[in-house]
Amino acid sequence: MVPAPEQPYRGNTVNGQEVQGFNFAVPVDTVKEFVAQAGAKNEAGDIDIMYKEALELYWGGYYKDALVKFEDVQRLYPAHSEIKKYITESQQNIVKSKILWSKYKNMFIVYDVAAGVSIIVLLVFAFIVKPKKNNNG
Repeated sequence: MVPAPEQPYRGNTVNGQEVQGFNFAVPVDTVKEFVAQAGAKNEAGDIDIMYKEALELYWGGYYKDALVKFEDVQRLYPAHSEIKKYITESQQNIVKSKILWSKYKNMFIVYDVAAGVSIIVLLVFAFIVKPKKNNNG
């Protein structure tokens, strides 16, 4: 008995027609055009921005401030994959949290202006305003 010759590999058939397998390669320009027509934009959303800010605070050692942002992210997107971990770690590290001085920016400006005015007043009295000489002496 002679073996049957091997058939070359052929793709799947649908209704007797050979179809190509899974081919999902689409040019990126086509995808961009489709996304633009759908009205979607490829930019970070509010939750992404808030999460990034929280991570920057966390990595900088500002655990107390990071915790507030992480909790806001969790409130808006409870299914976030990493949020519970970062909230727990921020709570554990809160005692060694740095102080975020940018929150006190206005207070520093007021103190600096007050100090500057005080220095100017002292200079005016020291060099411009001369004491009246008493002629009774």
